[in-house]
Amino acid sequence: MFAKAVAIYNVLATVSAALLHRQSGTHEAYRFRLVANVVGADISPSVQGNGVIFNPYGCAGPINVASNIGGNPFYFNGTSNGVVLPGHWGGGEYYAGLIVTPGGSATTPSNNRVEVRCNQTTPLGFAVEAGDPVPHLLYGDGAWMACPGEVLGDDYSIRLSYKKAGQITLEGCADIELWPVCADDVETELFDGARKVTCLSDWTWG
Repeated sequence: MFAKAVAIYNVLATVSAALLHRQSGTHEAYRFRLVANVVGADISPSVQGNGVIFNPYGCAGPINVASNIGGNPFYFNGTSNGVVLPGHWGGGEYYAGLIVTPGGSATTPSNNRVEVRCNQTTPLGFAVEAGDPVPHLLYGDGAWMACPGEVLGDDYSIRLSYKKAGQITLEGCADIELWPVCADDVETELFDGARKVTCLSDWTWG
């Protein structure tokens, strides 16, 4: 299965210092989408600029690095330091939060996927690196990967995954950062703890 995944998603050894496609300017906003900026190995087709998305009809499930469709509009909860999406699913499930579950050996990450869970979140943060126009999403001192589902023993979707500092990128996966793009097209529903994030102002999908 692993060999098949590598054959389908040909790994490209690329280093991308490029900004996301046709972006211009920054401002602060409560709502933002997370998009992939490739910083090392890529896959084919490239995930550069792809949006982070999950099934909006439930508050639990895997996170996909989808192709050119924007992605879910998230908030940053400054109280829990979590990336969340409020929703109305019933049964006391009032938000979906990003959950990161690191694992594996000292050098090789596990095949754990980043996911959303109901009313739960992993503490995350945003930080600016030299030369970047906006802060990007961080968890600890590790990094994000975009992995074809088959590499993770899953389906054919591109899943968001994570590697700790010192771990190698899983073969068949892309090295990415997650950059916020302002979601000014979506009505803001403020809640206690909601905090503005500096995000890309004007960016064309694809």
